[in-house]
Amino acid sequence: MKSKIPTPESFVVRIYKQQKVVGAGFLVSDRYILTCAHVVADADNPQEKPTQEIELDFPIIKPGKRLKAKVEFWLPVKPQTSPEDIAALKLIEPLPEEAQPASLSVTDRVIFGRKFEAFGFPEDREEKGIWVDGLIKRNIPYGWIQLGGTNVGIENKS
Repeated sequence: MKSKIPTPESFVVRIYKQQKVVGAGFLVSDRYILTCAHVVADADNPQEKPTQEIELDFPIIKPGKRLKAKVEFWLPVKPQTSPEDIAALKLIEPLPEEAQPASLSVTDRVIFGRKFEAFGFPEDREEKGIWVDGLIKRNIPYGWIQLGGTNVGIENKS
């Protein structure tokens, strides 16, 4: 039975390109995943919406069980003009039973100084991923907001 409040473990997604981990995303409904456009962009033409299928898995709840998705919504990176860098992926295959969408909220203001945690796949940790803590800093040019890392998690086998 699914819990009422989803945990990050149930919605974090690992995204692959040509068998290599290229980034993260998160489940936002029973069919859609949000990620950054640069994660799934074609290196030869990063402004055009990719047409190839995207491979992904839920690394914490179902590592290695690859699912396929297609890019449904596309706002490519335009760093000098706007803060877009968004892709919505539509799953082609059913979700793992344990997967749950993230609980999202909308606000019209950013709370600077607020702490956050994130899960990602840096090059040296691409198979397992890693949690990091951070802080919402301040506005920077072109509508972007600076985030700062406050520490990187340490692995500990239990």
